Amino acid sequence: MMHAPVFPRPHPETATLDLAVLVYDFRGSGVVRNALRIAAAARAQGLRTELWVVHADGALAGEVPPGVSVLALADANPLLKRCRHRALAIALATRTLARALAGRRPRVLLSSGNHVHWLAAEANTAARHPARLVMRASNDLFHRRGGPLAAVAGAVRGLVARTLMRRVFARADQVVAVSRDLAHQMEEALKLGHVSVIPNGVPLDWVAGRAEAPLDDPWFAPGAPPVVLGIGRLVKQKNFPLLLDAFARLRQTRPCRLVILGEGSARARAALQRQAARLGIAQDVRLAGFDPNPHRYLARAALFVLSSAWEGSSNALLEALACGCPVVATDCRTGPREVLAHGRYGPLVPVDNAEALAAAMEWHMAQPREAALLKVRARTFDAGRMLDAYVALLAGQGEGRRRNASPSPVKAPYSAKTGWVGTALPVIGKNLSSGV
Repeated sequence: MMHAPVFPRPHPETATLDLAVLVYDFRGSGVVRNALRIAAAARAQGLRTELWVVHADGALAGEVPPGVSVLALADANPLLKRCRHRALAIALATRTLARALAGRRPRVLLSSGNHVHWLAAEANTAARHPARLVMRASNDLFHRRGGPLAAVAGAVRGLVARTLMRRVFARADQVVAVSRDLAHQMEEALKLGHVSVIPNGVPLDWVAGRAEAPLDDPWFAPGAPPVVLGIGRLVKQKNFPLLLDAFARLRQTRPCRLVILGEGSARARAALQRQAARLGIAQDVRLAGFDPNPHRYLARAALFVLSSAWEGSSNALLEALACGCPVVATDCRTGPREVLAHGRYGPLVPVDNAEALAAAMEWHMAQPREAALLKVRARTFDAGRMLDAYVALLAGQGEGRRRNASPSPVKAPYSAKTGWVGTALPVIGKNLSSGV
């Protein structure tokens, strides 16, 4: 007989936990990276903060901030500990998380990515002492791909998903989106009322220091062919097959190489390797796996390409700007357009259009490198501003349930209606909405 997990209650004479930051695990993703940064900032400002995970493994497990403890739900549930299927594990974790909420009594539960919102909502409802629930919308909620039949199926799925997501997000006390377009999407499609906006940010000094780290790689040696760089997990969202197709076209016009940094399954790696071989570019493509310091690559690459089918707001795109690396991005419905100011700081191309992506890559590689200008643009997304906004939101008073209440005050540049402060810098990119 399985015994219900028990989590320690805080001592009656001590205050409750201020903040629990919930992610699924410590995989090498932007969601996890931002959750770690938010936890570190909250702890630095004196908030008693814990990271709550279903499984405590992953590429970023060693980057937990000092002073922030980790509560692994799987450690209290033997069945959950054996389950490695994410959707099933999330379902199994509901009661365990509810008991953690009742035992630890955090004042605020930050659900930091779309994949754990249902878990947070169900467990917080079941807990006897529910926390103030803040959901961070991290990705486009209604992405679609494929031809006419896929579009019809996607529309049906979208209708079902819209209903389910409206019910999940309605149970939050506050919803925060990582881009203005995503906030507007949610306000219109889910009828949520006001959605706060806190764009993703990049720690500029940290990135600059890491960009100067040595890179002993002959592909990046002086005089070697220029390298195109892709960064991200080998998953459907990042759409690396599109990048391979576009690179194969580019390779016909100029000598160059492609490096993709990011973890992925053996199956995903094998599929990309087969595609590269089929396109005749295998000798010029390297799947380099996860690297804890991609910035030294970005500082030396000729071009960074974001080939995603959908995004919320790409950390890798921001970090490329901070490194002064020229960028090309697909014009996802949320994210890249705002970061690149509608093509001002790098070309935007239609999603799933390999010909347009290749043309944009070729055009941009022929332009002068405007590293200083890109670094100035990155300052608009300084992580300090992002973290100040989260700390202000999470430290705000409001012990009771505040569904449909006005959001906690955050700094004006992150308003969903005003966006952030613009710049008067010259245009260096162009918007390639229908190819070139």
